[in-house]
Amino acid sequence: MKKSSLVDLKHKISANTLESADKDTKTYRDIRPEDKEAYDSQNEFLAGSPRNLHGVQWVLVVSSLISLSFMLGLDTTITPVTQASFTNSFQSVNLLGFSSAAFFLGAATTVLTWSQLYGVFDVKWTLVISIIVFEVGSIISGAAPNINALVTGRAFSGVGGSGMALGVWSMLSLTTTEQEAPFYMRLPNLAWGIGIILGPIIGGAFAQGSATWRWGYYIQLCVGAMVAGLLALLLPSKRSQPRTGFRDGITSIDHIGTLLMISSLLCFVLAINFGGLSYAWNSGSVIALFVLAGLSSITFVPQQVFGCLTHNTILPIAILKEAKIWTMFLLQACSATAFFVACYFIPLHFQYVKDETPLEAGVHLLPLVIPTFAAAMISNQLTRRNALLEPCLLVGGSLVLIGSSLMYGVDAYTESSKIYGYSILIGSGAGLFVDTPLLACQQLVSPVFVPSAMALMAFARIAAPAIALSIGFAVFLNNAQAEIQSMLPNDRSYHATSMFGGDARQYLGGLDVRTRHQIMRAIADTLAEPYALVIASGVIALTSAGFLFWTRLNVRARQ
Repeated sequence: MKKSSLVDLKHKISANTLESADKDTKTYRDIRPEDKEAYDSQNEFLAGSPRNLHGVQWVLVVSSLISLSFMLGLDTTITPVTQASFTNSFQSVNLLGFSSAAFFLGAATTVLTWSQLYGVFDVKWTLVISIIVFEVGSIISGAAPNINALVTGRAFSGVGGSGMALGVWSMLSLTTTEQEAPFYMRLPNLAWGIGIILGPIIGGAFAQGSATWRWGYYIQLCVGAMVAGLLALLLPSKRSQPRTGFRDGITSIDHIGTLLMISSLLCFVLAINFGGLSYAWNSGSVIALFVLAGLSSITFVPQQVFGCLTHNTILPIAILKEAKIWTMFLLQACSATAFFVACYFIPLHFQYVKDETPLEAGVHLLPLVIPTFAAAMISNQLTRRNALLEPCLLVGGSLVLIGSSLMYGVDAYTESSKIYGYSILIGSGAGLFVDTPLLACQQLVSPVFVPSAMALMAFARIAAPAIALSIGFAVFLNNAQAEIQSMLPNDRSYHATSMFGGDARQYLGGLDVRTRHQIMRAIADTLAEPYALVIASGVIALTSAGFLFWTRLNVRARQ
């Protein structure tokens, strides 16, 4: 096609007259810049859109999809500021760690299975089902009569939440053109970021007001019900693979792998959370849980490697042979560990040590979540611009290491302004490499394995907090109990962890000033100990960056 004909084509397009055109590489390179926009519009129109929704209907669908990401963002930071409140309500501080890890446990054990479900079934209805599961979890959590019911509800929310997150990405990728995708794919991250910023304020306000902490979960119902209805009515049916029968689709799922993963993670998390608090570490129950976790893990590995009883394993074994994929997996886990350990323990410091309200604790969490979101946005732009992974990894890992080392030294008398500064360091550092693995894995593997690699990174992002929070709370509660009991030798009947319940102020008021100060110092010191996990994350992130050897990504081509 000659340049003169392209100019004519531009005028014809403006007059709503469409001509077909062949866009081969050589011809396209010869087109004048001022004619390329018209040429691109012509070809995109002729190619057709991957969706049959436009105008108001498309706006409603996109708004509904990103609302799901907003809900997940809210849920992420509502629980950290309400955990002290529901612990007081149920007088069950022993399960504080389990209630915090339950969401991540449910999500981690099913995220890879959701990935398989989206591959074989209709994406629309799979997404709607995941929303329903999330909503059921929110109902159970909000109406929970005891801590066990709350843990169950949080686990259900985690199962549905992981399906929602994958469903949003899947639906947007299937309903947008190659030119539209970069813009629409940024919207879920933006909505999630707004959610994690507003979550502490909303959760703190509910926990402190007459509505109580329960409305932190009920609020999800209002949005979720409307969104599920809109998506069920407006979303077109989409499949990422050719249609298969229901029976064939079900049999293609790796049920054995899913059960083994659930068994290994669940038994390990239960053992960590029960040990020393509900049962002695050397009790038969705790030992049995550790043994079951080990046996399940040992069985899981060969089952995945050799594909026993399945032809479609939940782990993408083919890409796990790449050392850089393991590096990305570790980096994703380190970033999630750094953010969520700080996210859950910072509010507790202000509520238990400084005796502040849930809303005030929520405000104190903002210096962590806002820099995390801002740094993630900056990192995405920098990585796409210079195509190098190491700058953000090295700077991010260093900030996490410095911030967590300082947070490890926080005591009962540390000024709030210093904690803000340490929080900013951790949040900025974690944010700088939270999305780097997702960007990198898209080019470290062949295109056919990109969905599997993305699901693997999602698993790392979810499983790491489940394990880290369980370990962190076990360290905090066990050490706090031992420290407080050593200060109260004549009061053995008093269980030290009750100090974190609703009767803590009344009990502390009956102690002398010196003992009260000692107890507050002990609580502050033990609340700082879980930051050893964040320190380790910073060290691992810095070490892992060295294995990439200044890898350069071809991000412009992939965009």
